[in-house]
Amino acid sequence: MVEVLTVLGVVAVLTTVAVTGSEAVLERARISRTASDVRVVVNALRQYQIDVGLFPAAVEDLTTQPADAPRWKGPYLDRWPAGAAWDRAAIWSYERQTWFDGSPSWGVAVCHRNAPEMELMAKVDRAYDDGDLATGGARLVRDCLRIHVGHDP
Repeated sequence: MVEVLTVLGVVAVLTTVAVTGSEAVLERARISRTASDVRVVVNALRQYQIDVGLFPAAVEDLTTQPADAPRWKGPYLDRWPAGAAWDRAAIWSYERQTWFDGSPSWGVAVCHRNAPEMELMAKVDRAYDDGDLATGGARLVRDCLRIHVGHDP
């Protein structure tokens, strides 16, 4: 009986270690995926701007050629991202925005629907940008991580 209890105790400890370790691995994967999604979207938008001369008017312009874009060489993006490391229900949007220097620009916003985990948002910022949600090309504004893409020429 003592041997059985000892084996069960060891199994319980190993299970706890495995679960804790796998949660850390999953968190790193979500952070890496979100930062990668940011890079892919920003690169697609910038490549469109290089080819066409302006940033796209809508996300759909990345996958379907607009009538007023004869130099379009897309599709530039396979899929629009969904979710984020800190909130699987986060919503991504592409929008004209006023950047922090007051200039009009294009940007991507990843807005959370559930309570954000600030530590995870900072880790995504660290993986993509400078690790500070108050500076750089990715900044926290109200409920959204806003990523600067660029200005029209």
